[in-house]
Amino acid sequence: MTVHSREESELEFGRVLAFSDGVFAIAITLLVLSIDIPTVPEASNTLPLPQELWDVRWQLVAYFLSFAVVGLFWVHHHRMLANLRGFDGRLMALNLLVLCFIALLPVPTELLGEYGNEAWGVWPYAVCMACVSLAMGAIFHDAHARDLLREPPATAAALRAQRLRTIIPAAVFLASVPVAFLSPLVAVCMWGLLLLTRRVIPDP
Repeated sequence: MTVHSREESELEFGRVLAFSDGVFAIAITLLVLSIDIPTVPEASNTLPLPQELWDVRWQLVAYFLSFAVVGLFWVHHHRMLANLRGFDGRLMALNLLVLCFIALLPVPTELLGEYGNEAWGVWPYAVCMACVSLAMGAIFHDAHARDLLREPPATAAALRAQRLRTIIPAAVFLASVPVAFLSPLVAVCMWGLLLLTRRVIPDP
């Protein structure tokens, strides 16, 4: 498979970056559509708006969670593509796989917002996030194996740390799937463990 040098195909590489950023931008914007605007009858004397807002709390949680997660994935994705010195059809296919699940995310986000207290409202979100993480990891591993990184990990320890940073998010999301059938709330709380990733795995 022909590898295109970044310097020789800067226009094509720019199109890949622009398309990727566009998918991330559209997906993160569509997340807000998962929030329902409360409707309060004009003739109501009981001021039910606070209760209506409380009823959409899971939708707000799902939105902010997804916005933060997609934002972190975008930062990592941007840095990863910027570190490529070349690309080919295989890397473009893996990148499309990442974008496929990013574009899908508004659907499980809405499920989480509507049915966050049920297992079937939680596990699709976890699976989608795990697929994004694994697909992004596949880009890194494929590029590293074929010497397509501008700045590859300098040491074996750095490479192991990078691989763990790929595996841990997917592992946490997948581990939360069976937990969701026992306690959806605990499964969602497990995702907070991802915030500890950089502390658990310090930069070598």
